[in-house]
Amino acid sequence: MANVSEQIKEEMLRIKDDLDIAIHANKGDPASLTPVRERLRTVADTLDMLGLQQLARLARGQQEFLEVSIKRHVALKDNDVMHVAGALLYIESSLYDLTVQGSTEFLQGNEAATGTQLPEAEFRQLVKLIATEALTDVAKVKDAFTRYVSDPSQLNALQDAPEMLKVVRGVLSILSYERPARVVVATQLYLTTEILGKKIAPSEHALERVANAVGAVEYFLESLLEKAVAPEPGL
Repeated sequence: MANVSEQIKEEMLRIKDDLDIAIHANKGDPASLTPVRERLRTVADTLDMLGLQQLARLARGQQEFLEVSIKRHVALKDNDVMHVAGALLYIESSLYDLTVQGSTEFLQGNEAATGTQLPEAEFRQLVKLIATEALTDVAKVKDAFTRYVSDPSQLNALQDAPEMLKVVRGVLSILSYERPARVVVATQLYLTTEILGKKIAPSEHALERVANAVGAVEYFLESLLEKAVAPEPGL
């Protein structure tokens, strides 16, 4: 059981490498996801043979999701990648538990109770990872907005800001932080309709409110990472 578990974990590493290549080197080209889909099918079949139906269903669900993307020639979005990554992390963590406990009965007994929830340690690690990524995007938006405020003729500085905020909103929604997600949506809409759409510089008061909104989201994400002041009151 330990040997098979190690083989599956090695296959999972290859899946993550293939996924990384597909997303970054190939810019999300759906055709490049074929190796990932095939490896997930192998993992799901192996898990089924071990009697780990819950993990097998989770792996097969990701395989079928990628199958649809490949057939429809739809590139994966950042939110999609995070969902797949979360599933892979859960499977890996469960296999680690299996190796430690030394029996499938332990894992099968826990599957009904845990469903597809990440173990607490892995969940915190995942939160830290994607909060850090989101903070990078917020910092870029903040920098672009500062350049625009100092010189409203630099409208092009804000062109990528709505898309970056969309990614940040996706991260917050995945983590179930709906209130900061709504702040991001409102900011994104304001930049798109009032500034980029109308191409007219808003009032100083309006610009200050946008800056405050971006700063609040930045503070919220920093609080998640540092576990300092409670994020919600800070927002």
